[in-house]
Amino acid sequence: MKDRDFADKIDLFFHYDPFKSDIWLPWLPCRVRTVGGLDMESFAYSIPENELWTRSMSRTDGNGDDDVFLGHQDHYLVTLVSNCDEKRMETIRFLESHIKMDHYGRCNRNVENLPDSHKSQKELGGTYVNVFAQKMDILKKYRMTLVLENVRNVSYYVTEKIFHALASGTLPIYSGAPPEHVEKLLPCNDCVIFADRFAGLEELALYLKQLISDRAEYMKYFHWKRRPLRTSFLEMMNYCERNHHLQQGCIACEALLKLRKGSKMPLRFMFRDNAIISTTSML
Repeated sequence: MKDRDFADKIDLFFHYDPFKSDIWLPWLPCRVRTVGGLDMESFAYSIPENELWTRSMSRTDGNGDDDVFLGHQDHYLVTLVSNCDEKRMETIRFLESHIKMDHYGRCNRNVENLPDSHKSQKELGGTYVNVFAQKMDILKKYRMTLVLENVRNVSYYVTEKIFHALASGTLPIYSGAPPEHVEKLLPCNDCVIFADRFAGLEELALYLKQLISDRAEYMKYFHWKRRPLRTSFLEMMNYCERNHHLQQGCIACEALLKLRKGSKMPLRFMFRDNAIISTTSML
């Protein structure tokens, strides 16, 4: 990349669409690429099926002592929101006027006793707090999780939040990228409630309130856990596994190096003289 004569012939274009990218750096939290990594088994029943509805709102401290209270017993919807944008806060405040919610992020926080998932790290002599383990420990205690992207209506801008919710066994209530784009990246059908498909927040709130008392309707969103995962999702996870050893940007550098050596690459590169090296996309 330091060879200016070579680099000057190349244009890089960044966008979110994984189905058009030659070099894809996914948000999908693969097992070894990120601290919050997930493996295939994460998307099976992560808690016993009979507990998906009951959702014990307490946890043991690991020493056999009495359960440590976590959250509020009658709160079934959780948020972990720390970007207190006024628009999303309006959404949260409206839903909370209909449904009791626990907030663990900086926005409207009403729970202070966080899970101590980091203790095992400290016992090993380290100081690292495993925030991912702590997050999953929180999510699995709730029936529903409000998943709000930092930006809305951007094609394929789907971050790790929705995958963490699905893997933890909670039901995501999602608002962000267009639903038809999100669905292409999910491991399942009919496993997410898309806020944008309701006429408004009031209709959404009434439906969520119904789910809290309708076990049969709620459990419909978990049928996918007993079915094979989508082929496209498996391919994405496999892609992450194959490239876990590369840092962001290194995939592009490795591809450029092979291109410079004259190797045939299953990638699209457009030189400034419009000469197309290859038109085969990685995906």
